[in-house]
Amino acid sequence: MFKDATLLTEQYKIVKEISFYSVEPLKHNAAKLRSSIKPYLKPDLPEIEERLAGQTVVKNSVQSQVVNRDGKKYTYKFFPALVSENRSEEGWNSYVVGIVYDNQVMQEELNKHRYLFIIDFLLMLIFFSAFIAVISYLLHKFEYQAHHDKLTGLANRKLLEEEFISLKNKADKTNGKLVVAFLDIDKFKEINDTFGHAVGDTVLKTVAARMKYSLKAKDSLARLGGDEFVIVLSELESQADILNILQRLLNNLKEPILINETKFEITFSVGVSIYPIGGEKFNDLIIKSDLAMYRAKQSQQDFEFADWI
Repeated sequence: MFKDATLLTEQYKIVKEISFYSVEPLKHNAAKLRSSIKPYLKPDLPEIEERLAGQTVVKNSVQSQVVNRDGKKYTYKFFPALVSENRSEEGWNSYVVGIVYDNQVMQEELNKHRYLFIIDFLLMLIFFSAFIAVISYLLHKFEYQAHHDKLTGLANRKLLEEEFISLKNKADKTNGKLVVAFLDIDKFKEINDTFGHAVGDTVLKTVAARMKYSLKAKDSLARLGGDEFVIVLSELESQADILNILQRLLNNLKEPILINETKFEITFSVGVSIYPIGGEKFNDLIIKSDLAMYRAKQSQQDFEFADWI
């Protein structure tokens, strides 16, 4: 996208600069993205750039201002490319495209070839609209890839932790509890070694789809890697509620998977920890449920609870 921005500034003299900005979700501090110089974010910005980038995110609309610089007038126009809906500390960064127009060049071109300039200017607006649409798509794609598992499309650990914090904040308001369940496929390595990684990947994708179908929208699900999955359940009041949901989930997962006329019967070991009984930090609860999962595997049980309500 940096290469395309350079080509556009070279093609249109009225365009002085095209820049990309990352804006954090809480205080809306902005940093300019750089393509090849480390660090790739430049936080020290001119006041006008930081202000317009922040306003673009806050208002989720185009922001512009005419500025006198070195005896010449420039129009700063900032466009929202990807605005995070979560305006809290655990939200994602938003992204903004900033374009600086040279008003003097614009006026000179207008005086020389008024009608040709108008046509050329309209074409330029079309090109820039398409350019911003492409940038918005790419940023959405990059942001999605940064927070999701490539194979299954499930959330990754980073996104799961953000969702846990959000669920935790809601639970704290009602003195509620969260269940962190760590699931591991039994003898998955044997499937990979015997039938190959392509079959193993199909098993993982099928398992992920069944998990997603079995859970409610308010629950969180992630693949940590390999054959390890984590589920965060909310709004549960008793141990019986937890057991019922997990048993129903396992019953769905135990349905045979048919791949290339071979039937695979998949079993799981599950470790469970409970917030806030077993801890308040995400990593602590993951560790406890992971250890409980290994105890379940060793004892050949479906479940092992690290904490009890």
